[in-house]
Amino acid sequence: MDGIKNGAAFIIDRFEDGFAVCERTEGTGYINIPRELIDADAGEGAVVAYDEKSGRLRYDAGATEARAEQMRALASKLWK
Repeated sequence: MDGIKNGAAFIIDRFEDGFAVCERTEGTGYINIPRELIDADAGEGAVVAYDEKSGRLRYDAGATEARAEQMRALASKLWK
């Protein structure tokens, strides 16, 4: 994928018309990525990382769980 560095990470926001709308983890915007380039087990909210060798975005279960934990912690602070 042009302009995407190996290991670059994204958060899947949603799926639309055969694309995954992904937020760049560094917070610099969104990118549309063809759904067929993303591991099938990655859903909305999942963290995926670009693997230059395969040309695909691989589901990162560890990063997804860490992000979910951060969101839970933030939510619990809001509701205290």
